Amino acid sequence: MAHFPKPFFRPARGLWYVQIDGKQINLGSDKTDAFKAYHGLMQQHAEAKPEQPAPLPGLRRLVIVIVDEYLDWCQKHIREYLAEKADFVGAIRLPSDAFKREGTAVVTDIVFFRKRDRGEPAHHVDPDWLGVAPLKIDGAEVPINRYFINHPEMVLGTWSRKDTLYGGEEGYSVTGNGDLLGKLNEAVGRLPRFETFQASVPIHESQTTLFAPTPPERHINEGSFFVGENRIIHQLQGGKGVPVVYGGTTLKADGTLVGKRIAALVGLRDRARQVLQSQNEGWPEANRNEARGELAHAYDRFVLAYGPVNRTTVSEAKDGSMIRRMPNLVKFREDPDAMLVMSLENYDEVTDTATKAAIMLRDVVGKTPPVTQVQSAEEGLLVSLNQRGTVDLPFIATLYGKSEPQIIAELGDLIFHDPESKTWQTADAYLSGNVREKLATAERAGATYARNAEALRAVQPEDVLPGDIDANLGAPWIPADDIAAFAADLFHVDPSDVPVAHLKKDAIWSMAPTYAAKVSVGASSEFGTARANATWLIELALNMKTPTIYDTIDHGDREERVVNQEDTLAAREKQKLIKERFRAWVFADPDRTERLVREYNDTYNNLRPRLFDGSHLDYPGMNQAMTLRPHQNDAVWRGMSSGNTLLAHTVGAGKTFTMAATGMKMKQAGLIKKPMYVVPNHLLEQFSREFMQLYPDAKLLVAAKEDLTRDRRKFLTAKIASGEWDGIIVSGPSRQPSIPTTPSVRPPTLASTRPRPTAGKPMPGAVRSIGSSSTAIGKPNSAAWRKNIPVSVLT
Repeated sequence: MAHFPKPFFRPARGLWYVQIDGKQINLGSDKTDAFKAYHGLMQQHAEAKPEQPAPLPGLRRLVIVIVDEYLDWCQKHIREYLAEKADFVGAIRLPSDAFKREGTAVVTDIVFFRKRDRGEPAHHVDPDWLGVAPLKIDGAEVPINRYFINHPEMVLGTWSRKDTLYGGEEGYSVTGNGDLLGKLNEAVGRLPRFETFQASVPIHESQTTLFAPTPPERHINEGSFFVGENRIIHQLQGGKGVPVVYGGTTLKADGTLVGKRIAALVGLRDRARQVLQSQNEGWPEANRNEARGELAHAYDRFVLAYGPVNRTTVSEAKDGSMIRRMPNLVKFREDPDAMLVMSLENYDEVTDTATKAAIMLRDVVGKTPPVTQVQSAEEGLLVSLNQRGTVDLPFIATLYGKSEPQIIAELGDLIFHDPESKTWQTADAYLSGNVREKLATAERAGATYARNAEALRAVQPEDVLPGDIDANLGAPWIPADDIAAFAADLFHVDPSDVPVAHLKKDAIWSMAPTYAAKVSVGASSEFGTARANATWLIELALNMKTPTIYDTIDHGDREERVVNQEDTLAAREKQKLIKERFRAWVFADPDRTERLVREYNDTYNNLRPRLFDGSHLDYPGMNQAMTLRPHQNDAVWRGMSSGNTLLAHTVGAGKTFTMAATGMKMKQAGLIKKPMYVVPNHLLEQFSREFMQLYPDAKLLVAAKEDLTRDRRKFLTAKIASGEWDGIIVSGPSRQPSIPTTPSVRPPTLASTRPRPTAGKPMPGAVRSIGSSSTAIGKPNSAAWRKNIPVSVLT
């Protein structure tokens, strides 16, 4: 058997490697999974070798292979591969100290195979050698090859959990008891004998190619935990593996409770990643089931030892506040894949019980075949909306195989070309919004957009009639000339004597009446009082104010202003009379009524609500065991189409899933780069866990409130800027502004509100405090500016 290079561990990276043909191949961080991948490469290497010449006549066909725990640790498909090539004759498990002279203490197997001739049927001594089963050793269940369970006499020693080389939950040893050489001879004597097989008819050798899983994907990133040499727990920091110290103790996988628990969580994380990899790469069903079974078995062992992963305890602090703790996730929450591990179960905090998530029961992800061809233009439109979020005619043309003019003609009234934006839009988008303005634009564009104008006329809102319009003094849609005309009619003066101005930007009205207007009977007595001229009352009404009359009392050394209740009530009664007269006057003239009704409808009655239909959406990467409800699909499509969206749904309607799906779809469509979700502090873990349950492959960055402290803010913003994230989840709406805005955005708002100090006079303390804190935030080197971090915030 040709020499195959052995794997080696690189502590600095926390990964196992094997060097083949001058190339280093990453096998992953977990030793068990690394050796499984290693044996898979051995199989691929063997399959790639050219066919060997037939053995010489009379040559014994008994192959003896010595492998380190081969029958327990390697994946079943490796044994199946050998089972197709040779008969399993038997195996002998040696004590751990069999090779102590060579300086190693490891359980070793001697495995016997007999190579079959072509056409010879399989004849295994014990077919159960292909599988493993749990064996209770010192109170712990350890996976052992079924052959040794069925034939304990082939184990030359006693099972033990002491002095194991690898430790952990599955580590064990075999303690020798007696003469090893004598026991070995006796075990060899128990092996069966075979007669030479003579094939009666020539049989063609099967050309079936067995599946060999690819090595585990690299998922050890900054902050990840892994088990290094001597079973020490490491964490990747600054690109290097650093031993983890907790409570003053260096954590080991076979050491303290925290160390053992983190090692078990690392195993869950790695196995969950392998399950997702098996489904994303389309492994055969048997291999997917095997990977899923290993994850479920590891999860069962964890729950048996420590309880649910998300176990939560609630206690009361001295100040009466409630403290929530998750003891099983102590320290491990710093791992970037912590939320993936938390999503492996559905946890009920009330009963402190958990059930397995769908990832341990069935396939939850998988390859989505790309759409390369459609049978109609309408089908192509749906694909374009789903993948691009817009009407992309060149893209539809590549799918449908027809020219753009042909596609436009076939789609008909399903799409419209907007003369203002010069883009194609769906009918539900174009025939909604300010349809009156769109109609005016289409009519100005000429005959080319006649189809647009005709469709827009059919969806115009029905005009609101005068009886349903509240036309009050100060309404911004009423022209200033009409207010002046009313005042002139009220005071029996010329309109030029009561000029009215309206500053719409600041919502300020002003009236500059002449002397003739002020001294008129209407202004001074009929609609005014001696102390409240009607012109002043109209100006107050236009600005939504009521009159208040003050008297000034002279106390000698000071003056005091007090409200004159009688004159104030009289002035307010006159203002009320003016308002009533205006409501009667405004729609009295037919021409004025027609003009104002048109103005009102064009200004306020111009919107047609859009109905969002998300039934065409599909969700690559979403958990296949979950399906969004129709209202959630519609909300996702509204978020993709409208941008700002309020999910005013009741509790339990699925807002978390809707937000997660919206962010993922917008990212997949290229509408945004890095969705950021700002959630309340107490919902951080729940939101993140449910996000991972919906999208098991998602790459999330979860930032708790301590990550937004002054000391760690720089590191967080650097991770956001440099990483490729499917979602960034931040705790607390009040925390998000802690990331400062760029100076080019901030000064106009602060400079306009900050008073300037007068020479020789210090600024007030409150303003001085604001100024100093603003200066500290505004230092260019204090943090990465939020404008330069390409995130889109969803709260």
